[in-house]
Amino acid sequence: MAQNHPVFREPADPNVKIWRYMDFWKFVSLLEEGKLYFSRADRLGDPLEGSFPQQNLQERPHWYGELVKKYEDNGLSVRFPHVQAPLPFLDALSFLRRWFCQWTYVNCWHASEDESAAMWQLYAGRDHGIAIQSTYGRLRACLPQDVPAGHVQYVDYLSATTTIPEGNLLWPFVHKRKSFSHEQEIRAVIQSYPLENGSIAVGKCNSGEGVRVPVNGLDALIEKIYVAHASFADVVKGVVDRYGLDRGRVEPSGLDARPLY
Repeated sequence: MAQNHPVFREPADPNVKIWRYMDFWKFVSLLEEGKLYFSRADRLGDPLEGSFPQQNLQERPHWYGELVKKYEDNGLSVRFPHVQAPLPFLDALSFLRRWFCQWTYVNCWHASEDESAAMWQLYAGRDHGIAIQSTYGRLRACLPQDVPAGHVQYVDYLSATTTIPEGNLLWPFVHKRKSFSHEQEIRAVIQSYPLENGSIAVGKCNSGEGVRVPVNGLDALIEKIYVAHASFADVVKGVVDRYGLDRGRVEPSGLDARPLY
């Protein structure tokens, strides 16, 4: 397994189960392409994705005091290639980090020993949904070596005692609000910025929705495939056969169990 990025907190047990819930057609796309989909961070549905707690903004004049003074004393401002107006130093810092969100891509998994009814409902639906069960160790082994993965940390963004480190551009993408803690997320993250003349083209808009990243063998990544209803299992087994995976991995969801009285 490749060494992980220091920003990412790995599970204590690499064999911890992780789940990715999706609809049937996304599952077929995964088998067809052999690639995991990484969504743009600013398309994940949380407006605070990639942002910082309010206390970070309170502390920045102290953290960056010497730089702020240097810019102010010399009447300097920051200019970016695709931004018309120059910006004061701290405004430029905020702009830069907000802009990075659209060039940061995330692949999300739910860490749990068991299926989650909430995750089925949110991300797959209970009609023709699919849940892929893997482990953290399998995921890391299948990802390219330069793609880090680890736990999301859930914090209070409004607390006067909460800050997120600013020494690396990945830090805000391993944190989320406590209101999302039910997701128990493990995520892999890619940051890929546009370049012009060898420099980052800050301010350039991203016209894409996400990127697909090849994995080192779906056979190694996928441990089990759960289907929403037992009646749908034969269809999924047929598809799995077609792509050369073991149909024995396909099982009906435990949530589809018949009640006993």
